[in-house]
Amino acid sequence: MRKPIIKRTRRTSEEAAIDERLKKEREAEDLDAFLPSYERAMGLRLNVEEEAEDPDFICSRSDGMTVGVELTAVWHGPEFSLFRSMPEISTWDVEDDCDHMWGLVEQKSEKLKGYRTKYNALSFKLSKATFVR
Repeated sequence: MRKPIIKRTRRTSEEAAIDERLKKEREAEDLDAFLPSYERAMGLRLNVEEEAEDPDFICSRSDGMTVGVELTAVWHGPEFSLFRSMPEISTWDVEDDCDHMWGLVEQKSEKLKGYRTKYNALSFKLSKATFVR
């Protein structure tokens, strides 16, 4: 006998709008942390011109170039954190993080074709997953 299918209730448009607003607020905070680092590394300042989606922000650089900024969160042990017990999560090492980040670079590179900007910067935010299922 098959188990009955449990239907999840759909999010309301209001809940979706709240989630989107919170996501954009987190992205703005991440961008605030990224901008000074970009200026130190590149010697050029980025000024936000537009909050967008593909990429997340469109900026003008102090030399006149338009640059897109894509922000990506990398969860420590993302594929495994839902399925492993907590002690096993600690076995996720730097090499695993690098492999996962490279996969994200490849994934984001595919999206570049649809971006409105020719030049783009990809910023990673490393976070540790502290939840298990």
